[in-house]
Amino acid sequence: MSPEQVAQFDESTIFGAPLSASLLHGGGGSQLSVWILSIAMILAMTASQLITQRQIMARSLSGEAVATPLMGPQKVLLYSLPVVFGVGGIVFPIGVLIYWTTTNLWTMGQQFAVRWDRMGP
Repeated sequence: MSPEQVAQFDESTIFGAPLSASLLHGGGGSQLSVWILSIAMILAMTASQLITQRQIMARSLSGEAVATPLMGPQKVLLYSLPVVFGVGGIVFPIGVLIYWTTTNLWTMGQQFAVRWDRMGP
């Protein structure tokens, strides 16, 4: 990237919150908009990640697989990873939160499409 592009990115905002700001490190702009946008993105990111993981597990697990000892660690990861990313989200810039949220929502939509295709209309 050119120095001009880097400067443009550094000055970019969404809803009054700089893309480089995070929940813990404001980075200019309206602190209230940074807080609101960060919290909304963190909640959307963790919720979509949890829903997507549940979709994947429901699609790939048969009745016998649920009874195996490997299901315990799988469930721990299912619930702990969204919490870890949610808590970690307080230090990530808003630009990263937007990327993760949109990627998670896209993946969740793909999983809905795959499940719908297998179930039939």
